[in-house]
Amino acid sequence: NALNPYRQPWCVKVKLTSKGQVREYRSAKGPGKVSSVEFVDEEGTAMGATLWKEAIDKYDAMLEPGKVYYVSKGSLKPANKQYSSTNNDYEMYLDGKCEIELCSDVDQSSAQKMQRAYE
Repeated sequence: NALNPYRQPWCVKVKLTSKGQVREYRSAKGPGKVSSVEFVDEEGTAMGATLWKEAIDKYDAMLEPGKVYYVSKGSLKPANKQYSSTNNDYEMYLDGKCEIELCSDVDQSSAQKMQRAYE
């Protein structure tokens, strides 16, 4: 049941395991922001995600490592293995269209079980 770009729409229940700094940049399209995070699902599968400006503006303040979220409406792209710390074929690209919602129906013991399965 792995995520892949051909299965739309998708929604995953994941724990945020790490959150990078927000970096600002300038491009031909103007200024922007980008941040990298890593999630782990209930099977221990790690997946990287890149948050872009609109998603950062909407969700950065609520994203806390150790908390569990529902993530949906993002896009999946092949992971750049050179820069990826996960062993996943895909990573999430989360822009202003994505939805990230705190999972309130998870207890702390099941959240602790959501650990990265080291390959």
